[in-house]
Amino acid sequence: SRDLNDAADLTYCGNEFRYPTSCKLEEKTCEYYARWEYDENTDVMNFTIKSSNPNRWTGIGFSNTPQMSLTDAIIGWVEANGRTFLMDMWTTHYLAPTLDPSQNIDNIEGVLE
Repeated sequence: SRDLNDAADLTYCGNEFRYPTSCKLEEKTCEYYARWEYDENTDVMNFTIKSSNPNRWTGIGFSNTPQMSLTDAIIGWVEANGRTFLMDMWTTHYLAPTLDPSQNIDNIEGVLE
């Protein structure tokens, strides 16, 4: 398990989150994995999100509070035919998200493994 406050062993500007915390990505034992990496040359934040639940949507949210008020979220899924859906959403508290009028997601990719 990794302490998100300790990034001393990272070779990039960013971090990662794994669930369960003891899972190993290489062994495909993670139910959920998120990695974020800042590219200072392009001023772009890149995200990689993996889920072991292929028949459900997955995503990542960004909030200043655990109550998730005014949370910016990216939600998506990949269909069996490979078609990828990724949406920029807003949510307040734990309510269903709504589509953000500004869909500013670039370089969308999705795969089923």
